[in-house]
Amino acid sequence: MVRELSKIKDVEIPDFLKAYLEKGHKNQTIYKTRTDEENSKLAYLLQQAYDCFKWVQENRVSLDSVAFQHLKRLLEEQSVETEEGVVIPVDGKKISPQSLQNPSDPDAPFRYKAGHNHVGSVLNLVEVHDPEKELGLIMHADLKENRHSDAEFGEEFVTHHPLSEKIQTLAVDGAYFRQETIEKAEEKDIEMNFSQMTGRNVSDTDIGVNQFEIDKDTHKITRCPKGYEPTFSVYDSEKKVYTAKFYKQHCNQCPLKEFCQVKEQKKAFHISFSESKRKTDEIRSKIGSKRHKELSNYRAHRLF
Repeated sequence: MVRELSKIKDVEIPDFLKAYLEKGHKNQTIYKTRTDEENSKLAYLLQQAYDCFKWVQENRVSLDSVAFQHLKRLLEEQSVETEEGVVIPVDGKKISPQSLQNPSDPDAPFRYKAGHNHVGSVLNLVEVHDPEKELGLIMHADLKENRHSDAEFGEEFVTHHPLSEKIQTLAVDGAYFRQETIEKAEEKDIEMNFSQMTGRNVSDTDIGVNQFEIDKDTHKITRCPKGYEPTFSVYDSEKKVYTAKFYKQHCNQCPLKEFCQVKEQKKAFHISFSESKRKTDEIRSKIGSKRHKELSNYRAHRLF
């Protein structure tokens, strides 16, 4: 804002702002600030910003400038004026992620992800790859606020993009996993490969719930991994949850009991899992296979 004022003819910069025109003020103000000085310096700079804002208003100069609008927005979003006219910073936890982070990119939001602070936008690329010619071509780029998740990018592409009607395989990172995306991919006969998955992996000995046999028409569990039929089976179509009960004598004598996800109850062994859980276990069961390793060698987000 001060530099903006210095460009205006016949405007004399007030003394308390002249220091910001000096060559080394940025290093002194930002880079040479010790950790124990951060809070006091922030309060001081906010007060300076407020005094600058009031001076511009009173002198009615540069009110329509972008710099002034940014200054106004900064004070409105990240400070509070007391009854004494003192400006104090808003608690960082109460500042909206949509608040002004950098005047060079005023629409860039703030996001905390994977232990790091991120300011700006996020770019998602889709590359078509020819495995025979070993050539790739970026066919789609999507720029969004950095609050936009990988899972949202994946679902939007598979659901709406015309290219999703022409591809056979989609190789992505595990962060793109979403139940709706998988369902839409299945409708379009797209093979999806997730290079990694968050959470617990299905080990070589664990039995994933995907190994329970499901009737395609009724969506009920019809057999356990060992082949036993349930005494009771129901599917909640609204919540997409499978539930079944099995005879105790079958489960107690089953060699897979130790590795199965059924739970013992008073009269039977019980299991209940969601469609999302079933799909997750199905995907996890493929991790480490030759096909999975082959597809995971491609950068997320690649398809061919």
